[in-house]
Amino acid sequence: MFLGAAVLTLCGLCASFAPFAVKSNRKEREDNAKYAKEKHLTKTSIQILVILFLVLVIPTMGINQWVKKSYVHYFDEDKTTFSIVALQGNRQVYIDGGQEEADKTFALFVHLAYQEIHDRKQAGVPLPDLIVFPETVCPISVLAFEGTVTPADRGWTEEQVTHWEREFRQFAQHIETPVLLGLSTLIFNDPTDDPIRLNSALFVPPSEHNGEMLRYDKMHLVLMGEYVPFAEYLPKNFILRTLCHEARHGTMPLAIPIGGKAAGGRRQAAAEEGEQAAGGRRQAAAEGMDGRRQQIEASVNICFESSVAHLIRQQILTLRKEGHDPRILINLSNDGWFRNSHAIEQHLATHVFRAVENRMYYVTATNGGFSAIINPFGEIQQIGQRGAAEAVSGTVSVNLNVPHAQTIYQKYGDWYALPFAIGVLVLTGIGWRERRSKAKAAI
Repeated sequence: MFLGAAVLTLCGLCASFAPFAVKSNRKEREDNAKYAKEKHLTKTSIQILVILFLVLVIPTMGINQWVKKSYVHYFDEDKTTFSIVALQGNRQVYIDGGQEEADKTFALFVHLAYQEIHDRKQAGVPLPDLIVFPETVCPISVLAFEGTVTPADRGWTEEQVTHWEREFRQFAQHIETPVLLGLSTLIFNDPTDDPIRLNSALFVPPSEHNGEMLRYDKMHLVLMGEYVPFAEYLPKNFILRTLCHEARHGTMPLAIPIGGKAAGGRRQAAAEEGEQAAGGRRQAAAEGMDGRRQQIEASVNICFESSVAHLIRQQILTLRKEGHDPRILINLSNDGWFRNSHAIEQHLATHVFRAVENRMYYVTATNGGFSAIINPFGEIQQIGQRGAAEAVSGTVSVNLNVPHAQTIYQKYGDWYALPFAIGVLVLTGIGWRERRSKAKAAI
């Protein structure tokens, strides 16, 4: 009887624990399935990353090395060298700096330009083909009139409104070198209203004989720095509207000539009149290092336009459609707002990217940042010292016998970034699913 009771008790215990055993086995199977699923998702993520690396990164590295070797051979075959000077300043910029501060800033760059010319003459070195000033460091504005507005409507004479042109031309004649100045353009299109301001770069050859002045107006303005959205709907003295001097954007790119006729200066005209002594050294520079008179073109951009890759690409393509063949990218910047922070290194990095994307030399003249000359492979050939005021001088070498071939980026644009964007979205979705699964399991 005791034995029978013990057997019945044992059977009861087994029956009572049976559901728990089944549940435990089921939970183990579910955990295993969940682990296998998570492992599969992780494996999938790794596979996607490996595929992206193999399909995109490795071929890119290989193509870059192949193109680099091709371009070195391309340049060594038959190259023409041009000398360019990019001025670098160390002046900080203030919203309410005033005219005196602006004059001091410009005087610094004028001194650097004169010093560079003096040193070259003393050393018997050919004068540069171009001197580039930073953005908006020239306190003299270009005056322009639109529509039916005339200088008389503003109470000025014709001589007063062309004063800026004489000043700039005289400066270029003194240094016997074309200059690219960073300044503002004031456009008057109403007899009484305030003028419209544009952030501009003005190309000034030494004389009319060497070509006309050319102006580029910045096309991509900085939000809250150069314009305030919907400012026309705000009261005139509203604080947001007074944050910056509102500017209007330009609409067309500009190609400027370097070398050849543009570089001849006063002395080329003198040489034509038989004054050989005046023409010697400068004539050699105008004809290029190989003794032939040749000329290239450069596409101009201003400040943080260098961070807008598609804009630089579109400017180059537009100029080519118009019959130009830009071989150099020139940037005028003013980083004096950043107080020598790491923003100036970040800005320099954008120039490197644009040089590589377009396989062109990139020259940047900067106040408060780095002036540099970067070759088509992104290698910085010359660069100013951090926080220094100096003239950064270097050369660009271009084969003029062959038109510049389109790069992959110039031909196809930003499509290359699309696979990376899709890959990021896919990995984000996988990560979201994993977190969701973990959250459900924890409930």
